[in-house]
Amino acid sequence: MSLTCPQCGRTYKMKRNLKTHMKFECGGQRNFLCHLCPSKYTQNISLRRHLLQRHNLYMPPKFSVPKRIFNKQNK
Repeated sequence: MSLTCPQCGRTYKMKRNLKTHMKFECGGQRNFLCHLCPSKYTQNISLRRHLLQRHNLYMPPKFSVPKRIFNKQNK
């Protein structure tokens, strides 16, 4: 038995895979916009992958160190 995404028609064997797909691909808002073309993505990682593969542009991930860890190391 296969499960089909109602938005795009992709099929999945497992319900959890369809749920993940719906959450991140077809169901989420595409807030991550490519500044070089009209592509839009639901996750920052997807945008970064697109920039590297389509535009040969590396965008390093942004992350922050929690303040409590930073403060402990600097005391």
